[in-house]
Amino acid sequence: MDNAVTRRRNGSVRMMASDVPLVRVEDYLASVREEEGLLPTVIFASARKCRTGNSGRTAAQFERLRKISVEAMESDTRFLLKNNELDFFKHMKARVGSSMRQAKSHHHCALLNYCYNLLPVEISRRLTGNFLPSLGDEQWVRIFSSEAPDVMSMARAGISFSTVQQILHYLANYICEDRGRNIHEQSSMWLFVILVLLDDLHAMQESVAYELQRLKRAFARHVPSMIDSLAIYDTDSEDDQVERERAEMAISGYVLNICIIRQHFKQW
Repeated sequence: MDNAVTRRRNGSVRMMASDVPLVRVEDYLASVREEEGLLPTVIFASARKCRTGNSGRTAAQFERLRKISVEAMESDTRFLLKNNELDFFKHMKARVGSSMRQAKSHHHCALLNYCYNLLPVEISRRLTGNFLPSLGDEQWVRIFSSEAPDVMSMARAGISFSTVQQILHYLANYICEDRGRNIHEQSSMWLFVILVLLDDLHAMQESVAYELQRLKRAFARHVPSMIDSLAIYDTDSEDDQVERERAEMAISGYVLNICIIRQHFKQW
């Protein structure tokens, strides 16, 4: 796997996809929030009132929470991003697209190289060419439980759209299995990165639309119970409050992915 920059992992030097210091997705999101106020709406069932004297972070961060019909999440027309919030995603997608370079071959796709570098050395040293179909469930669990790549780094290093579609397929297989237990922060962020990189014309293909539908249904099926589970936290406990805030942030990511698939990619 030939790239210019190396990364040290597990005591060895591994290849990385890009040699340009880049802004992380999280930093970009933060800058957009500060400058344009376009962070996507977080939509939850109503939360219990926090105790007096709380730091106020929850109230400030989730002041835009709206009630939804958790029983009818799949068809609830209120379960939507506002126009400016959808514009935020389109703006980010356009920014990434303007920097995106087409990989000269499938083997040079930065996303393929990123997956390669997440695998144990004893496995990766045996892989050649398009190794994705040869990976087993254990390897995909390792990949999708790891930190997702920086989307701008991937775009600038070079992307093969066929590889993006392949990884979308394996990600859909992973997320749709195990009764919702594979829906977590890491897999959700992987999906967000794929949605940003996914070419809109490619997304119109029947096979890609099918994967997006599978993912939307999986999130819509399991997110309501995750919302309900927020009630278990004791708002009088500072530790519970921290855990609840983290859970709410994770769920907001799941909601964002559902809305993007529905509204941007027109998969209702």
